[in-house]
Amino acid sequence: MKYYIALLTLFNFYFGVAQTEVFHDFSYEHRIHNYEEWLIYGELEWKHLYGEEGWSRTSYDIKIERELGVLTFVGGLKNNYIFDADIVNYWEIRPWLGFELSNDITHRLILNQELKGEFRNFFFNDDNYDFNFRTKFKVGLEYPLKYLEEDEKEDWIICTEIEWFFLRNEEINERYISSREYSLLMSKKICTDRVLTFGVRLEEYSNNLENENDKAITVVARLEI
Repeated sequence: MKYYIALLTLFNFYFGVAQTEVFHDFSYEHRIHNYEEWLIYGELEWKHLYGEEGWSRTSYDIKIERELGVLTFVGGLKNNYIFDADIVNYWEIRPWLGFELSNDITHRLILNQELKGEFRNFFFNDDNYDFNFRTKFKVGLEYPLKYLEEDEKEDWIICTEIEWFFLRNEEINERYISSREYSLLMSKKICTDRVLTFGVRLEEYSNNLENENDKAITVVARLEI
């Protein structure tokens, strides 16, 4: 726990200088159905931006998983509604597909990778419509803070992640990194089938190829059942 506090303090110092936006992201995931190799999950999420230009986003994501060899193929449909009194509210329907790969580096250290493509459809309250295709690639490391024997209760697990978001630039018809997210998370199984995760997510993002100076910090809390 002391290492987590030290890293959190370092991130707080860094973003204390350059921070422009503060979010919270709370989510709840539950298993809907388990049929042989197929797993179906539902996830309810509430994300909020604080400040004068703040807005909220509520979403529900249906996720399907199937393991095939060393890969896990995933897909889903995410529904987002972004709203505030001072903005044009809009609905986003986001089908997505991807795959996940997990490898044991040592008996305690696990490397996770995820590649995902998102078909983002935006429906605005002023009757406008927009679409873009976004690619996401995430790499993460999981490490339990304590080596467990077979009869011991699961202890805290620390997870670090980096995720890149790729969009296409309309002017030059090339894809570029629109944002990067760095996450530091802690998780623990609090009951037989419940996992609590919390931490911070730091983001650097831009709206074009040259400006990558905007930053944000998000407080993350997640419950899985």
